[in-house]
Amino acid sequence: NHLVTGFSGDWVSPGYVPPPEGPDLVAGANYYRDVRLLSEMAGIIGRTADELTYSNLAVAVKSSFNSVYLDSANGVYRTSKNVGYRQTSSAVPLNFGLVPAGQVAAVVSNLAADVRLRDNHLNTGCFGTAALLPALTENGQVDLAYAIATQTTYPSWGCWIAHGATTTWEQWIFDASLRSRDHAFLGTVDDWFFKYLAGIQPAAPGYRKITIKPWLPKGLRDVSTSIQTPLGLVSSSWTVETNGAVTLTVVVPPNATAEVWVPGDAAPSHIGSGSHVFKRPVKN
Repeated sequence: NHLVTGFSGDWVSPGYVPPPEGPDLVAGANYYRDVRLLSEMAGIIGRTADELTYSNLAVAVKSSFNSVYLDSANGVYRTSKNVGYRQTSSAVPLNFGLVPAGQVAAVVSNLAADVRLRDNHLNTGCFGTAALLPALTENGQVDLAYAIATQTTYPSWGCWIAHGATTTWEQWIFDASLRSRDHAFLGTVDDWFFKYLAGIQPAAPGYRKITIKPWLPKGLRDVSTSIQTPLGLVSSSWTVETNGAVTLTVVVPPNATAEVWVPGDAAPSHIGSGSHVFKRPVKN
């Protein structure tokens, strides 16, 4: 019934290696994402029949996925295992675009409530961690995402650093049972730094077109970063003054264009190559 089960679930969430909810929900969500990507790829290279085939399959997968895993009365995704609320089970569908429009607010609200119940801590493994901060940020909870990212107690990246980490580890724990001290998959917070705090995302292959849409969580005063692309350096830096005024500086490489969403503006600015400075005063 258009679902993949028993394969490639979440991994090493706090307190577990295989998490108690099992692999099926994450496996089904990954299948949906794969099918959507195939449809988009087919469209880009002009294989319209394949594009339509995979687009229709994605609709069927999404319908089956939600009929099995979404508790629409309560705005919660869960598997058949009675293991309580699991952040990954809702963060992944939100991040992958699986949640029906009418259910997004409820699913986000429940996810945010569980994070706050845990004193602003994550409770996710490799797949859930990659999805959590983007899912919160894109749905009006950037301040909560920032609170998770800056934690220094278990489980968090800051807790690793407090215990001497110089690499990203396979698990959130820091005792002798830690499986590996050199794994990439829980380090996806750096992706959030670039794509959301700095707001740099490619809008066309090779960064010929760029979207710059920074998110400004409360308590963070400045961000500065750059990415080396095939066309040259792309950079985004912003500062919030004590009075709330915002300055955003953007560098676009030669032969590229950018759509810049300046914080506070209702519409984007369209710019070409070079260095551009945007200043926005305090909002009344």
